[in-house]
Amino acid sequence: TARDAFSRIDVNNAGMISIEEARSAFVNGVWDDEAEKVFTEMDKNGDGKLKLEEFEEALRLTQEARARMVPQHPQHPQHPTHTHHNLPSIPPVGGGVQHGSPAGRSVVR
Repeated sequence: TARDAFSRIDVNNAGMISIEEARSAFVNGVWDDEAEKVFTEMDKNGDGKLKLEEFEEALRLTQEARARMVPQHPQHPQHPTHTHHNLPSIPPVGGGVQHGSPAGRSVVR
């Protein structure tokens, strides 16, 4: 949950995430100008710290944006389209039908 993620980043249990805590929790230790910009945008009141409410709001907006980007399955709009349904059928390696053979009965070895 968002609360669990927030608690893992808020290492001093102050009830807010400082920019230092955010930097240390950042994936692969890479904190760049873009990450700084995102933190600043999440910090709605501009105090340099993220409260749980600001963190939850940012996650909610991110999830909504991602949901708008994922194509939906026509019969089940609540489920994303599974792209593997559109892949061609490929016979298994070392066995299967050899295409172009009489009646398609030869086995590839």
